[in-house]
Amino acid sequence: MGLDGYLFREEIGDTSFEVNSLCSGMFSDNGSDGSFRAKCYDDIVFELTGFTLYEDHAPDEVAEIAKRLREASRDQVESAIRESLYDDIEMSEFNALVQLFTEAAEKGCQYKAWY
Repeated sequence: MGLDGYLFREEIGDTSFEVNSLCSGMFSDNGSDGSFRAKCYDDIVFELTGFTLYEDHAPDEVAEIAKRLREASRDQVESAIRESLYDDIEMSEFNALVQLFTEAAEKGCQYKAWY
């Protein structure tokens, strides 16, 4: 089963992001518009934050995900990547994911899982 993730705001406003290096899917982009192939990152995010990307998240939960991702040590991140189904994710790609969630939290975005 596929999973695309969308970070967005209900209000009209800037929904572009600096990130453009995440895995994209058939209906999702590389992070630049807030969409990405969330299935590639779910195991890692769950291991480091306790949140799954298969569920929708309110803005306060997006902020908590961003915080927990930022606080994870390099050893924790590397271990989570090794244990993931997608163990070819580079540290730079993980950092892009952290940046995306951090920017989304700053903009008050919510997360929508689509599969």
